[in-house]
Amino acid sequence: MILYPFLIIFYLLINPTSANEASAPVFIHAEGAWVRATEVGNSAAYVKIVNDGLKSDRLIGAQTDVCKRVELHTHLKEGDVYKMRPIESIEIPTKQTVDLKEGGLHIMLLNILKPLKESEKIKLTLIFENAGQISIIAEVRKNKHACTCKD
Repeated sequence: MILYPFLIIFYLLINPTSANEASAPVFIHAEGAWVRATEVGNSAAYVKIVNDGLKSDRLIGAQTDVCKRVELHTHLKEGDVYKMRPIESIEIPTKQTVDLKEGGLHIMLLNILKPLKESEKIKLTLIFENAGQISIIAEVRKNKHACTCKD
């Protein structure tokens, strides 16, 4: 493990163009992924995305085989009601963590193909503009609180 940081420093020293943001390596990983349990309809996936790299990235999509369609979503307050809206991407700034969570940014799983039961595990593939595809395992959990959102 000690060798890995040394190799990165060595690479940056012998290749000075790598030190600028345009060619900096991207180090993205995910933590604590979970999916809301449901019998039918739609669900949502939540995860913390950590960017330890020197370059910002964007989550531009996701894939899974448990539903017909996947969208990135946000919540917007309109009057007294929160509404979910699809978005094109989610910015993952350098050296920061973006928390996709209930009531905020999330991954919407539309038209679930079979019930998602507590304690099951499902595979999600996160698609990033620069880092490419990262496959993760998400545990199915009970929703912490009832959603009062409107589509």
